[in-house]
Amino acid sequence: MPINDITEGTSITTNTTTPDQPVKPPANNTTTNTTTPEKPVEPKVPSNNTTNNTTTPVEKPAEPTVPVTTPTETPVETPVEDTGSSSGGSHHSSSSGGSSGGAGGSPEPAKNVASKEISQTFITKGKPVVFNFPQNATCIEFIKFEAKKTAGKTTTIVEDLKNKSTLVSDLPEGIVYKSFNVWVGNAGYGNSKDIENKSIGFKVNNVWILDDHINKSSVALFRYDDENKEWVKLPVKLVDEDEQVLHFTAETPGFSSFVITGEKIGVESTEPAVKSEINKSTDLNMSENNSENSRDPGFGPVAVILIVGAVGLCCLYFYRKM
Repeated sequence: MPINDITEGTSITTNTTTPDQPVKPPANNTTTNTTTPEKPVEPKVPSNNTTNNTTTPVEKPAEPTVPVTTPTETPVETPVEDTGSSSGGSHHSSSSGGSSGGAGGSPEPAKNVASKEISQTFITKGKPVVFNFPQNATCIEFIKFEAKKTAGKTTTIVEDLKNKSTLVSDLPEGIVYKSFNVWVGNAGYGNSKDIENKSIGFKVNNVWILDDHINKSSVALFRYDDENKEWVKLPVKLVDEDEQVLHFTAETPGFSSFVITGEKIGVESTEPAVKSEINKSTDLNMSENNSENSRDPGFGPVAVILIVGAVGLCCLYFYRKM
């Protein structure tokens, strides 16, 4: 064979065997590299941490739901236990319920209330009940009555009004000194049959008496009758007075809207004076007529005739004797 042919065949054989040996090392390297990254895959462990984190906050937010009941119960009791004042405010609570006693409210609009005062006491069956108003915020000094039933802790509200009460249609006759309301217990308790012998004490400023020339004896108290829709005049008694205030008491069939009135001195005193003078003159004429009738019953001429006849008979008698 020529040399060129042998060279070509040899070179082919050498080139094919040489690459067979170096092929194995890369196979080992690739195997090593593939097994090594399998270890970093192990960070799946943090998945357990996330599970712990999610379970922990679930229990904590569940606990704040317990206090939710506390704020709902607290506001219900707090406003009811507030004490009243002369300038208004919330009402009192009571241990009793139903339609008797308790803590009532005022149906009068607040914009028409000039001042108010609240008083509380415990009502027991058969015992006198007195509500005093020492703050002198209104013209009412006290109210009294006797209870037929135990009503428990009861609240009374008194309020002076700026104008006529919105609960009445008109005002009674006379010069109005003050309009005021008295509310005892729950609605209707002050006018119920559960209480009796009701009375009210009120005061009138002497400045009004002097400035308006009011006759003290003409001061009257009217109560509005809700059933008949009319004003009823109540008997009033002056119990005490000083330079500043006149103190009155009055019996009342119930507690609701009231008005204090009076009459000027000239208005009230003139009519009784005229009536008294007429009565005096009439009585005088009647007495004179009676006296004349008793002295001269109407037999004057007859008496004269009798006297003349008697004289004539006497003369005739003496004449015959002669």
